[in-house]
Amino acid sequence: MMLAPNGEPAMIEFRDASVAELDNLKTFLFEHGPNPWNHLPVAGVDEELALIAQGKASALMAVEQNELLGFAIFYHSDTLPSRYLQYTGGQQPAIYISEVVVHKAHAGQGIGNQLLIKIIERENPLMESSADAEIVAGGAEADGADMAAGAGMIAGAKETTALLIDRHEENLASAGMMRKAGFVTLKTYLDLERRDYGSRKTTVMAYGLNGD
Repeated sequence: MMLAPNGEPAMIEFRDASVAELDNLKTFLFEHGPNPWNHLPVAGVDEELALIAQGKASALMAVEQNELLGFAIFYHSDTLPSRYLQYTGGQQPAIYISEVVVHKAHAGQGIGNQLLIKIIERENPLMESSADAEIVAGGAEADGADMAAGAGMIAGAKETTALLIDRHEENLASAGMMRKAGFVTLKTYLDLERRDYGSRKTTVMAYGLNGD
């Protein structure tokens, strides 16, 4: 853990990435994200970053004294990929969390779990949390255009009914992180398109909102 100038433990700040920071996120993702379990095609990552720039997805960052510790990318409910509609009844809006990556030097410190919990707090109307205000305030130095992605997500948060996330079936570290945050398994299926290692299966998990 890093120390602040006063010798106290530095606090982790959670805030939305600005458009100007997207290139840094891409570099970070390909440096700290690749492993046998992850599916990281360059074209797919570029598409996700383009969605963030368009305000259709967001990247929530964990930052400590200007050092990026990790981030999560999640699609807004109106951008939910069609393959996930089967888990929402075809109509219920849901947030899809596509990436959670943590700096290799900070792995195992619970940062990925904290990112998931912060997203849950933003979306869950039952939680008495100031998470929305804290995250917006944390990124106050970015200009209005750069913060469009985060503002758009918060504006639509009341309509969201569930958070969806997936992982390689055999990625036990991700499984533990997701379960700790409250996600439950919905389905495991053979996924030859995205998995070329181990069982080649994907497990989809969900966190229900609005008391579901």
